[in-house]
Amino acid sequence: MLRRMILCTVIAACTAGTSAVLAQGNPYSGEPGRSIPWNGNGMWEPYGGYPAMSTPYGSAPSPYSVDPPRRVPGGPPPIDAGLAPKHIYEYLPEGDLRGPLYETTEFERSIAGAIRNSWVRVDYLNWSLSDYDDQLLGSPYLNADATAPVNPLSGDTIFARNRDGTVRLDVAGDFPIVAQAQDLGRLLLDDRNGGRITFGMPTTSGSGTWEANVWSIEDYNGNFQVQPRAVGVVFDPVTGAPVSGVIVIPAIPLTVNGQRVDPLNSAFAPQILFDDFMAVSTNLELSGAEAIYRHRPVNHNAPLDIQFLAGFKYIRLAESINITGSDTLNVLNPTIIGQSSDYIFGPTVGASIEWSSKRLKFGIEERFTFGFDRHHNAVATFGLFPDNRDGSLFAEQGTGFTPVNQIAVYGAVNVTERLSLRVGYELLSMFGVNRAHENFVFDDSATINGPTRLRVDGDNRSTFNAHGFTISAELLLF
Repeated sequence: MLRRMILCTVIAACTAGTSAVLAQGNPYSGEPGRSIPWNGNGMWEPYGGYPAMSTPYGSAPSPYSVDPPRRVPGGPPPIDAGLAPKHIYEYLPEGDLRGPLYETTEFERSIAGAIRNSWVRVDYLNWSLSDYDDQLLGSPYLNADATAPVNPLSGDTIFARNRDGTVRLDVAGDFPIVAQAQDLGRLLLDDRNGGRITFGMPTTSGSGTWEANVWSIEDYNGNFQVQPRAVGVVFDPVTGAPVSGVIVIPAIPLTVNGQRVDPLNSAFAPQILFDDFMAVSTNLELSGAEAIYRHRPVNHNAPLDIQFLAGFKYIRLAESINITGSDTLNVLNPTIIGQSSDYIFGPTVGASIEWSSKRLKFGIEERFTFGFDRHHNAVATFGLFPDNRDGSLFAEQGTGFTPVNQIAVYGAVNVTERLSLRVGYELLSMFGVNRAHENFVFDDSATINGPTRLRVDGDNRSTFNAHGFTISAELLLF
């Protein structure tokens, strides 16, 4: 009797234990765990059929099941029968960061890592550009200063002359007219605002970085106007009428058949005269773009980082100058328009050295471009003389070698793990570009009634510098 009771007790205990274990299993997966339906948001989807793994949400699907069974043997059909299986990441628990960018291969993991380490930098540029200096509007004289023509005490006065050499008098015929050339020294190109945006993405190997930028400086528009003025006027004390003095008017002196003249000793010194007013306006545009690959030959965490650069640079420099005015005696409106455009492009090489600590960086970088300049230049004139009223146009274009050098020094501080601020100084030099105000050839023929022959000279090239401070903010995107 006792043996039967012990046997029955053992059988009952085993049966109860088996039932308790089965009662704790997932009815859909057959695996141990809490019996909570999975719906892709921390829950099991009905009839999911996934192998389970232990998570805080209960039984969750294995992330490595690409095309799991969708039907439990003997169970009802799945509710989404006929539809394509969901992606793996849709069955991951909330908070799992693998999501849509979950990598399944080494290459995909490398691409995702490069994207996560990409960055963007925005620069504010405060640059000064090469000024016009004291560029003379016209041809310089021999033995005389074209911009300071009046010296009544010594008698060295550069009289305004008509094209036939006669001295110009004012409308009333009371005073001689003195011609004064103008320069562009009052037009300044300092403190020009600009912007640049740079995007960078490291390579999959981590030994280099792809970088691209576009930048632009705000357009410069400068102008001035000159009007006639009286110099050394003496009035009769009785009548109050002027008895002596000169009237100074703006003018553009010319060469004669390519030769400079002495206005004090030569009766034939042709000038373009503006006896009412002379207005000068200029416009300058500067912008560019660049693509660079940075290679780090030694990939380590040392404070000193050396990189070599290779890429391609493009720069556009466009400039124009307009000279207009009025010659009331001859009923003319002399007009001269000059334009120049430089499109510089070519391969770039360079190097950078950067020292960094936990929060600070200091660096210096230089880039040299083997640039080719596709330039376009033109000069147009209208109504310069009574016998030369018809307009003329002279244009030329060509390609030349224009090397470009850019050097930058900077310091940066890491504000957060994703944001850094940077301050630096840059110098951009273009060796051999065309400037509109330097392209003029102010020449007159030896024949009084011949053409003025104002033209453009594309061989007259100079160095253009853009330099100043940069203030930058760099942000790690992902």
